Amino acid sequence: MIGELTKGSCSKFGAWGNATELGKTIQLRSLDWDFDGPYWKYPLLTVYHPNSNKLGNKWMNIGFMGWTGVISGINEHRLAISEIGVYFPDNSWGKESRFGNPFTFVLRDILQFDRTLNESVVQLQKTKRTCNLLLGVGDGKL
Repeated sequence: MIGELTKGSCSKFGAWGNATELGKTIQLRSLDWDFDGPYWKYPLLTVYHPNSNKLGNKWMNIGFMGWTGVISGINEHRLAISEIGVYFPDNSWGKESRFGNPFTFVLRDILQFDRTLNESVVQLQKTKRTCNLLLGVGDGKL
């Protein structure tokens, strides 16, 4: 849960519509972490193929060995997620609390269970968050 505690340094980018040559969605993400930590040495792509609709979508976690939850990934419905830290939150963010749903689990739920961008937006709005992060969802179908 180190990401929840450190709210690491990251970058993300999204473009769609007239901002791209073919009007398609492009979503990029960089962790921007230093090389002193161990994670960059142990990248891992994990692909999930649930054998029942009750267990959710097919999806891929782009992460590291030993990492709990999700910080980047995409599902079969072309929803992609990412997050970055908030450096200067204003009062509209409210107080941070460790009581809530950690962002790594919120992002996993989006990939595992959501089929549309609207479902993801509703989930993000309803979730009691634990820390100030910008959570992004890109929809490759729109």
